[in-house]
Amino acid sequence: MKKYLPIIIVLVLLLIAGGIFIFLRGKKPTEPPKIPEKLAPEWTLEERPYITLTPREDGREFKMRIEGVKETKLVDYELIYFSNEISRGVTGSIDLGGGTMIEKDLLLGSCSKNVCKYDENVTEGSLSLRFQNSEGKVRKYELAFHLQKGEDGQVGLTSRDGNFSFQGKLPADQYYLTLYTVGLPGQVQGKLVAGPYGIFTGASQKTTGKINLKPSEATEKVKVLGWDSINKTWKEYQEGLKMSEKVISVEVNLLTTFIAVAP
Repeated sequence: MKKYLPIIIVLVLLLIAGGIFIFLRGKKPTEPPKIPEKLAPEWTLEERPYITLTPREDGREFKMRIEGVKETKLVDYELIYFSNEISRGVTGSIDLGGGTMIEKDLLLGSCSKNVCKYDENVTEGSLSLRFQNSEGKVRKYELAFHLQKGEDGQVGLTSRDGNFSFQGKLPADQYYLTLYTVGLPGQVQGKLVAGPYGIFTGASQKTTGKINLKPSEATEKVKVLGWDSINKTWKEYQEGLKMSEKVISVEVNLLTTFIAVAP
């Protein structure tokens, strides 16, 4: 028996070691607890930044423009889109350095040594923005966009949430992007009941067509306004104005940012 004792001891030690290994292997590694972000108070409509995405004429690059940024030190952005049903993205951070406006070109693809490979068949996606102030507190926004091509004859442009649309004649093979702009390009009097929604393009903004806006609440009177970026003022549209509890329709002659306000 004594001569087998060393072998028995070795076997017992191996069994104990094997059990410890299996126990440790079965345990999931513990992740450090995530520290929740500190959120800054929400901006009012008048305080929010005005955000636009304008497609290049070939639709392969967007110009992101953010105006009226307040109380912000750093802006993180993430553009997510689908190319042939595959998710792609463009990310980055911008230090404002005391500024209030941002312009950034976002390429839908990649370039190396002056050779570019573009992502094809992009029609929709989202732009996520994170505004961080000097105290480390953040405000977040996520904007869904819809990229569409013009066609000869009648064409319809729609927002991703279905609350805004345009029907009219647009040149073929030009690109148009529909977006909820978060903030307003200029001050307005009255109560906002629909919008702001914008149609952005690298082609001409002049058009002939009709827009439809879904109001957030019923109202007896309403004004539809479109932003005149040249004169920096709101233009009122009244021709063909129709209103119901579900939709506000009016004829327009410009592709821009639209809102509906009640007195």
